[in-house]
Amino acid sequence: MNWFVRKLDSLGGAIFAGVFFAAASQFAEFVQQYTQRLGGHLDEARRYASGVADTDRHQAMNPTTRESLVNEASNRVSEIEQAHQAISDADIFSLPWEFFRHFDYGVASRTWEQFSPAVPVDLEGGVYAGIGILLGLFVYELVKLPFLPLTRGKKGKVERAR
Repeated sequence: MNWFVRKLDSLGGAIFAGVFFAAASQFAEFVQQYTQRLGGHLDEARRYASGVADTDRHQAMNPTTRESLVNEASNRVSEIEQAHQAISDADIFSLPWEFFRHFDYGVASRTWEQFSPAVPVDLEGGVYAGIGILLGLFVYELVKLPFLPLTRGKKGKVERAR
């Protein structure tokens, strides 16, 4: 029975490591596709901001209303520019922090809907995949913690019986 439990333990660790490996290896690709989509949002926000700021186009619009729209559009452009720049300039270790710091749920959900997985063949994908394996094994060990007293309890009873 002890052999079977050890095999199940190995299998559980391998499953967790594999799932986390797969998820982490796709992180860089997801961020790349997210950044590309964010760039499209930036282009559209800039186009909208310049259109609203065009006084010749909107002569009939109340100047106060137009100024309010221009300010809102400019703020949105600035917000997207900062996020895009921070994510684009991030190195391999700061990328996750910059991504989650500038996370836009709307852009991320649309990215996820159109996400195409890719096989990581660069250093960045390999590093994230390796971190994923280690994280998966760590999480598996945490998941096992509540069950350790059950397995150790039986060993203790057997040793006391001798």
